[in-house]
Amino acid sequence: PFDVATIEPVVRGFAESQGIKPPTLMQAVRLAISGSSASPGLFEMIALVGRDRSVERLRAAARAI
Repeated sequence: PFDVATIEPVVRGFAESQGIKPPTLMQAVRLAISGSSASPGLFEMIALVGRDRSVERLRAAARAI
C-alpha cells in the first residue's frame, strides 16, 4: 500500500543511505511535492497526492535543479 506507514521509512531510509540528514531531505521533498516550504504532514501529503503524481513532481523538481 502507498500510505504513511510505508512512505515514511522509505524516505528516511533513503536519506540515511545517501548520508543526508532526514530533515534536509524532507524539506526538499516537501517543496517538490507541495510547492511550498510549509505544508501539512509530509508523509500524509505524499500519500494524498498519490504515487504517480508524487513521482512526477519529484522528477520535475530534479530536472529544475
